[in-house]
Amino acid sequence: MAIMTKMEMSGTGAEFYDAVTDRIGFPDEIPDGLISHGACATPTGWLVCDIWQSEQQFSAFVESKLGAALQEAAQELGITTEIAPPQIFEAHAALARDFAPVHA
Repeated sequence: MAIMTKMEMSGTGAEFYDAVTDRIGFPDEIPDGLISHGACATPTGWLVCDIWQSEQQFSAFVESKLGAALQEAAQELGITTEIAPPQIFEAHAALARDFAPVHA
């Protein structure tokens, strides 16, 4: 069953996001099960919303790559704010068009 994830990272920004994605090789290496990905600045930090084929695939990615990348990037950039655990929602519908990645 497809899921949607929401990660709110207060006190961070594009520099932190880019440091994390560099560590995991994204978008050159797309994690198994990732259907779509979006990231943007918010008034308090950074927001990442994804759609995954399953919660198991998302959890495997967090355990194998994302968790360590978040910790390493925070340490490197001196970010001391606690990064909230991702919220996970069962998707009622999911659609992604095939298009080239967009990066500001």
